[in-house]
Amino acid sequence: DLSGYDIIGFASGIAFGKFYPQINRIAESCLPEGKKIFFLYTCGNKGSYTKNIRKIVSGKSCDILGTYGCQGWDTYGPLKLVCGINKCNPTEDEISAAVAFYESII
Repeated sequence: DLSGYDIIGFASGIAFGKFYPQINRIAESCLPEGKKIFFLYTCGNKGSYTKNIRKIVSGKSCDILGTYGCQGWDTYGPLKLVCGINKCNPTEDEISAAVAFYESII
């Protein structure tokens, strides 16, 4: 029950260019109307990966406060054979930037 929260964050790794399906399902089924929302994610390659989840929360008249994304360790598919990419991510700087992002929206 998310109705008692003023601000709700959705955090996920990225799979096939989107937040994990479980996170999208939670947003679809559990997110009340009109909440303040933010997104956090890690990904193998830099990019913007919030299109699908933004569509879900916008359909619930939510106010999107912002997004923070950074690279994360990625072992998908053939990358597993070479122990993945971005093994040292998120870095201390990226974690500090995520904290600063969070502090800026609250």
